[in-house]
Amino acid sequence: MNSWFNLTTFDVKSPEDIVNSFSYDDMVSNSFRVHEIMREEIRILRGNSKKLFVAGYSQGCIMQFYCDLTFDETIGGLIGLSGYFMPTIQENEANSRIPIFLYHGKIDQLINFELAKRIYEEKLDNNTHNIEKVFEDGQDHEVSDNGKLKELEWFINQTNQTSFTIIIKPMFSFIFSILLVVLA
Repeated sequence: MNSWFNLTTFDVKSPEDIVNSFSYDDMVSNSFRVHEIMREEIRILRGNSKKLFVAGYSQGCIMQFYCDLTFDETIGGLIGLSGYFMPTIQENEANSRIPIFLYHGKIDQLINFELAKRIYEEKLDNNTHNIEKVFEDGQDHEVSDNGKLKELEWFINQTNQTSFTIIIKPMFSFIFSILLVVLA
């Protein structure tokens, strides 16, 4: 199965474990590919990078945080679903204030909710991002219908538009997906 980066263990209980659980070289290498795709979409948008929103699910969420927050052009926002923020990311100033939507099920057995929440609080809450968090009781690794509705409401609020065309371009496999959402 394809993935954004190789995992060495699923036994992740601390931020330090996260750093040692994956191939950082894979993440950096694949981020160049994602950044090129983002630049192409921005070119199509006639240079308006703020019309680009990027969403990631599971490992795609982890990768998307890295790609979006290290990208050198300001994007419209990012949507992180059932993943976490790598504690070692050095944010690019261009995206240090973008809006973020986070969703995570509280009984997620694949990506530990308490650890993800702790990292969000340590790394993002003290930052300048406008963050909306939906942490759902009784929900596992999947995104519930309620979570999808909250995500859509957040997106509409961020775009300040009541009608729009969304072009969704999936990248890589569905399980580890990152979606580019472009306001056309």
